Amino acid sequence: MSKRARHQPGFYATLFNDVCDRTCNLKYRPKVKPSVMGVYEVERVVAKRVKGGEAEYFIQWQNYSPSENTWEPAEHLPEDIIAVFENRSVDPLRADECRKRLALLFEKGLKSPTACNETTPMRHDVLRAIFPGMPSDLRGSPYLASEEELIAAGLGPCLKKFLTVTGGGCRVDAPVYLKLFLGKSLSFLDEQGLKTAPRPVEKVQIKFTKSYFAGHIQ
Repeated sequence: MSKRARHQPGFYATLFNDVCDRTCNLKYRPKVKPSVMGVYEVERVVAKRVKGGEAEYFIQWQNYSPSENTWEPAEHLPEDIIAVFENRSVDPLRADECRKRLALLFEKGLKSPTACNETTPMRHDVLRAIFPGMPSDLRGSPYLASEEELIAAGLGPCLKKFLTVTGGGCRVDAPVYLKLFLGKSLSFLDEQGLKTAPRPVEKVQIKFTKSYFAGHIQ
């Protein structure tokens, strides 16, 4: 009986360096970051929720994919990071872009034969800057934006539209239902044919009804 050949020293260690093994380890590793802020830098706080009576914040980590965002308790975060999240100021260009997207949704809803019920990706911090009264907690009740708030947000011209040359049109019935939530992106296959993990996506659900009027808009 012949003896089985022995592998060179270190052969079995190389098995753990295979690309597929590394991908598998990355896919199933726990998505938990240490609470040491000096090691993992916070890019921004994405969202907030209250769980078990305690506030938790959804963190986008600097130089990490959004798929690795994690919920962290308030005691793990510096106070200035939370203060920036609670402060409703954003880049004016982002706010203008958000208003344009909302205007298109209102126009689409006014043209639709049925009520508007749309879900679209949108940064929560920008939407909260446009509607300062909107709560930060994702688990809170949907926000109902009044007509006054919609006008203050710069969306007044989008609330009424002419429909025909002879006059008359339709208007958005306030309040408008706004619900912030975190959805998931589509999954794809990477170069090794493995399914990529979906990443969290900030989304908003918008619902409103409309009514028709005769004559010209005043």
